[in-house]
Amino acid sequence: RHHCVAADAAEMEARALVADGGDAVVTWAKVDELVRGARLRRRELGRFFVLLSLAEAETLRRVLHLRQGQARTVADSNAELALRVLPHHFEDTHDTSARFEAGHDYQRQLAQQLLRFVDGEQYFAPDHLSLLVKGLQCGTPPLRQGYFDA
Repeated sequence: RHHCVAADAAEMEARALVADGGDAVVTWAKVDELVRGARLRRRELGRFFVLLSLAEAETLRRVLHLRQGQARTVADSNAELALRVLPHHFEDTHDTSARFEAGHDYQRQLAQQLLRFVDGEQYFAPDHLSLLVKGLQCGTPPLRQGYFDA
């Protein structure tokens, strides 16, 4: 089962602010911190998005169709899979394994903008650009260089 990173803690903190029947004083700074902070943006550990070529995606789609109705799509693994298409309709899954769960919108939107960037997209709406910058901040230049050098 995937685990939500820090979002549950932020929700508990927000509830604790008003736990005394609504008499708590909440400062604008605290509201700003909760809203702007990453703790309210849900992400799941163990969920990955992978950019595939058309040939790779066609092969994976064939595997998904051949394994329909079977308990495991990938032998000896709990992995669940879904195919999405860039750049449009990324929110829709085209083919999925039997037990695939879509996950949280924020993580999908973040992955979509990062994958568009890696795919060579050059034009991003302001809200998409904000997601892209947040996503790129997670990987320091040495980490990115290590990935591409491997």
